[in-house]
Amino acid sequence: MLELLGVGVPRPDGGWLVHGISARFERSGLVLLVSEPAQERKALVDVIAGRTIAREGRVWVDRIPSMRETIGRLAQLVGEVESPALLAQHRSILWNVLAFGSGGILVPGSVQQLPGQSHREAGLRALRLVDLEARQDEIASTVDAETAARVGLARVLVRSPRYVLIREPQETLRGKSLARFLAQVALLARLEHLTVLVSLSPSEAAIQSAGRVLALAEGLLVFDGSPAAFAGFERAPGPSRAARSLSRSMRVAELLHR
Repeated sequence: MLELLGVGVPRPDGGWLVHGISARFERSGLVLLVSEPAQERKALVDVIAGRTIAREGRVWVDRIPSMRETIGRLAQLVGEVESPALLAQHRSILWNVLAFGSGGILVPGSVQQLPGQSHREAGLRALRLVDLEARQDEIASTVDAETAARVGLARVLVRSPRYVLIREPQETLRGKSLARFLAQVALLARLEHLTVLVSLSPSEAAIQSAGRVLALAEGLLVFDGSPAAFAGFERAPGPSRAARSLSRSMRVAELLHR
């Protein structure tokens, strides 16, 4: 289980980017993290990924607290998918998955080595999960943005994480391409029992495939529920006094429960 207990990240110039964020992810599925502006959701994803440590509160991943001393352990449980996926353009899809996945055969700048059979099988399985096994020999320079995003996802799946973070896929995908990619991610999450958290700007195309939406405004969690109930930021531009009180109450309840 992934838990956020009263998580806060400060702004460099004072104040808080996010403050008092509490949420629990117990079931597999696709969860969207949306905000306006983008820096709020990006700051929260950085904390979940272990890139930064929360100034207040704590992130727990399968009962392991996120601390500098545990970052290596948490990296085995949480995988990150960057957008855009940076591919070696003159290499094959499979090569890109094997070479740049965690524990891959190549550290950029080093001498290429041949993959072991078990690692190659893991790469092929990852490509199978994103429906790219039949295209493993295609050269990366020939693929479109949607395929490149799936290759980026396969890189993470090689090491079988429990949780997957996908950062800002709307930076390279739009409209139907984004909707197709997220629909495939949602199906994968259900079949592989993964919790997948996607940070992005809210859009109808993105929300259609999600099982849950978390919305941040003015650094606070102002919505946590089903996509059907999410009214968007137009009808809820910022946290009310009740939302602030609810956030504090959730934090206290989570701490008492633990």
